[in-house]
Amino acid sequence: MKKKIFEFCTISPFTKFNEIREIVKECLLNYRIPEDKIYNIVVIVDEILSNIVEHSYGIKKGPIKIKIEKDEKNIILTFEDQGKPFIYKKGKEPIDFEKDVTKKGRGLGLLIVQKIANKFDFERKGRKNIKKFFLKID
Repeated sequence: MKKKIFEFCTISPFTKFNEIREIVKECLLNYRIPEDKIYNIVVIVDEILSNIVEHSYGIKKGPIKIKIEKDEKNIILTFEDQGKPFIYKKGKEPIDFEKDVTKKGRGLGLLIVQKIANKFDFERKGRKNIKKFFLKID
């Protein structure tokens, strides 16, 4: 099966979370994704977009690219922004979001995303933050 790809861009800061949710839901329904999986994917989209708006750009405007891919077994969500660098690792070890939430009272959104996604990856390429999330759909 060939990968299906849906891609769109928006500008931060924005207040159109409902519109973005609807675009994502429509795309996933076209991919014939079950409703329970769609709900989880929309939670990820909400949390990551909120983090990009709040932490990456703040009050500045900047592009956000969202890509949704489907292959035989996975939905892959990719978010790209050009805001402040997102730091996911302390040294060589990934940040423990659960510990961060209880210790510092922050990071709850990423903890939720970590619990939903089967796999995720964060990287900084040039001036871009790239966040990728994999969810099994079988």
